[in-house]
Amino acid sequence: MRERDQQIAALEKVIEEWKRGHRARSKRRSTRQASAGRKKPGRKKGHPGTQRKDPGKPDRREHFRQDCCAACAGHLKATGNSLEQKVEEVIPAKVEVVGLVTYEYECRACGKVQWSKLPPEYGPNPLLGPMVLSMIASLRYELRLSFHQVAWHMTNVVGLRITASGVYQMLARAARRTAPVLTEILATAREAPFNHMDETSHFENGVQQWAWFLGSPNYSLFHIDKSRGHGVIEKLLCVLDDAGQVLVPYDGTVISDFMGAYATCAWMFHQYCWAHLICAAKKEADLDPCRRTKEFRHRVAAIHRDALVAQTSQKRGAKQGIRIRLGRLAADPDLRRHKDVARLQDRIHVEFLNLLAFLDIPGLPADNNQGERDIRPLVVFRATSFGTRSPLGTATHAHWMSLTQTARKQDVPLAPFITKAVSAHHAGRPLPSIFAN
Repeated sequence: MRERDQQIAALEKVIEEWKRGHRARSKRRSTRQASAGRKKPGRKKGHPGTQRKDPGKPDRREHFRQDCCAACAGHLKATGNSLEQKVEEVIPAKVEVVGLVTYEYECRACGKVQWSKLPPEYGPNPLLGPMVLSMIASLRYELRLSFHQVAWHMTNVVGLRITASGVYQMLARAARRTAPVLTEILATAREAPFNHMDETSHFENGVQQWAWFLGSPNYSLFHIDKSRGHGVIEKLLCVLDDAGQVLVPYDGTVISDFMGAYATCAWMFHQYCWAHLICAAKKEADLDPCRRTKEFRHRVAAIHRDALVAQTSQKRGAKQGIRIRLGRLAADPDLRRHKDVARLQDRIHVEFLNLLAFLDIPGLPADNNQGERDIRPLVVFRATSFGTRSPLGTATHAHWMSLTQTARKQDVPLAPFITKAVSAHHAGRPLPSIFAN
């Protein structure tokens, strides 16, 4: 009992010292902020100022006249001078009911009676115009609003009454009509020289699944699957036979983290992410700040920095030096005495060639930061909507995430593209390419 009381007292002492240090740091920080003062608005001293550009010729003018003097209430006489100030105003959204009138005709040659047709973007039996779908898709997947928030905006701001389920149904129908866009993105990914891949959790009706990202700076493809295994990688990148075996493997390089599913793909040309390796080394140095962990962290970061220079120069001696330094780091017997550092050394030893694949390929990224950034919008959706409720909802979500993120990377305006794609579907024409620019 006495020993336990002593341990409790020691812990309380440590906590109290931590609190005192925390209060002292907070006090120093608040003092610095108070002494610095509040930053004045505008640019720093010595930089030219900035303001809104002249909006140009006014669309309309409002005249404000005065009859009585503000000082003595006497009658005023106009001098003929005036002053105009320009303001930019937002026109309130307004629902417009459009009557689509078709006409009946009789052919003078054959006598056949026929009706004129609506433009293909309206489709058969339209109830809502094409701009409604474009606005809903933009609110949902560009501004990342929930279905209920989109319905609220359309009802209360635009003035078009629609429910959350109605929003989802419109997006689901449009996803089926624009399905060839995903086929085009997938075909582009399979022909690309390299692809970033990453995965994160996704929930469908409360059951965990996995959302996969496949992409590059030019496109994004999202796929949600029940599996986190190598079969999903093969399904996305390779041509498979009827039995699910790889018939034509992917010819490019896959950049990813160290998840085991990637290592089981023997056909894959691989580049493992150096950012993950450096973060692991820094984590070990922070958890156990001893000489070995700090030295390992420093050497890994230095090799990565010099390897990027060697990749740019493509000098044979510089690349060989990087390989020698990384091999010596993986085999260093002194560092191996630390069990966590030894684990990372084994990782370098096993994946030595896959860590240095970028050395011989100019332009190939050495990290998977692009994949980590591009999968982030899906993570934000998961945090706000808590997943999807059905397989159709999951497929619709992956479809629109792929289409909108690829359109953003290609600088393709979303609303005109959706209108053209739906119009092409109804007219029986090939859909426009999302890579047209």
